[in-house]
Amino acid sequence: MPWHACDDGPGAHSCPACHHAALDATSLETLFGSLRALVDALAARRDVFTIIESEHPSRYVQVLADSDGALLVEVSSNEATDDGSGSAALTLDDEARLGRLRFEPPDDFSPNWHRIFVAPWPWPAPVVAELLIRALVDVLDASLTELRTIVGHTRPGISVVRP
Repeated sequence: MPWHACDDGPGAHSCPACHHAALDATSLETLFGSLRALVDALAARRDVFTIIESEHPSRYVQVLADSDGALLVEVSSNEATDDGSGSAALTLDDEARLGRLRFEPPDDFSPNWHRIFVAPWPWPAPVVAELLIRALVDVLDASLTELRTIVGHTRPGISVVRP
């Protein structure tokens, strides 16, 4: 998907998504607060996304906020991360956990496990933050101290809602 790095740069106050891109992962509680702030910033900015990678770059979660305020939350799948070594592979238990979190399996819409929040009300930031933590910690077995966050802007007008 075409995107460009924020022209304002990380920490610039004119871009709320980039301003909140640094995650405080000193504890699950602080990580939840950081993720909630990041999702709030994404939804407010729109046409923006974030990718949060674990220490294994093929294991990631991502959130895309479209022009209408819908959010697409994704977790890397085996189909999207096959590097030939199998080191990023999700187990059947991992996939079952994602199903219990109401993620849809990979399909023609997305090569990743995905979940869509169509409208901004009720405000999805706390739910999305919780989903991201559960996916990172419970499914991807990510170390909190090894998370890397990338924020970028999509082409305006992208819609994440299925036709």
